[in-house]
Amino acid sequence: MEDVKIFYGKFSEDVLELIGRNRKDFVTYENMRAPDGYLDVEKARKHFEKRNPVIIKAMIGNKLVGFVSIHEIDEGLKLSWLLVDREFRNKGIGSRLLEEVIRYAKSKGYNKIFLNTWHTNEKAIKLYERYGFRVYNVKENDRGPGVHTVQMVLHLR
Repeated sequence: MEDVKIFYGKFSEDVLELIGRNRKDFVTYENMRAPDGYLDVEKARKHFEKRNPVIIKAMIGNKLVGFVSIHEIDEGLKLSWLLVDREFRNKGIGSRLLEEVIRYAKSKGYNKIFLNTWHTNEKAIKLYERYGFRVYNVKENDRGPGVHTVQMVLHLR
């Protein structure tokens, strides 16, 4: 496998294209769903435009293979998206992106990193736990009937 390079930037069309290719993998909030029940890409665009997050991209050559989106909140730093393209999963790219988020947070003096995921996203939850994130709340039925939001935090200090 080619070398994965990490780049910092802002929201761009390649991020939206990656989301579009993987939109069926998300268990998202009802207000972010398209009529077919999967993630609505245009609603995702509005999400990014509203928050103006820092985007950390994982690239192989000139292909975007993963990204993470982070933005500041009152309590610290919020990781709101971590996505690795389906064909590049289980190759350490998610770990590389998460490590970069932690480095970024420490370099900017944040004390905590927060994130939300859904309760059946077991691989992601295990990844986050390996890096020290802990569950601090579960919002039952938050993403629809029987779909719970798991809220996690990493204390950096």
